[in-house]
Amino acid sequence: MSWNEKRNTKLSIIGGCLQGCLQLSFERSNLDEKQKERIQIIRERNEEVQKLVRDALAGKYLEEGKEGGGEG
Repeated sequence: MSWNEKRNTKLSIIGGCLQGCLQLSFERSNLDEKQKERIQIIRERNEEVQKLVRDALAGKYLEEGKEGGGEG
């Protein structure tokens, strides 16, 4: 398993645990609308962070920088 695969696996595990905890909180608690909204925001941000890390590990940003004439 490569370094990137190991990091991606760990990120997936952490993200999955977070999603599971949030889902349980959402389903089993008497949350008001503001709390539900906050949980939804956390879910969305978690997905965004996972995508950013996956893209970075895949070298996407490095390749885009080279093609776009960025410094480096």
